[in-house]
Amino acid sequence: MIKRRLPKREFKLRSRLDEEPEGLREDFEREKHVQISRPDRSHYPRILDFWPVFALVGLLTLVTILILRWLS
Repeated sequence: MIKRRLPKREFKLRSRLDEEPEGLREDFEREKHVQISRPDRSHYPRILDFWPVFALVGLLTLVTILILRWLS
C-alpha cells in the first residue's frame, strides 16, 4: 500500500504528538476539535435596512432623467 507523503506542518505536528506525554496529547486533541463560532453580526447594518434611501435615490434619478428628456 502506498502512503501519501505528509505536508511538513502535519509531519511536525504528528512527530511532536508522539513525543509528548499522554496528558498533553489529550489537550492537543481537545484543542484540535474546538469549533470556533462565527462572530455575532446582528448589530451590523444590513443593506436592506437602508431601502428608503435606495428608493429615494432611484426615484430622484428617474425624475431627473424624465425632466432632462422633457427639456431636450
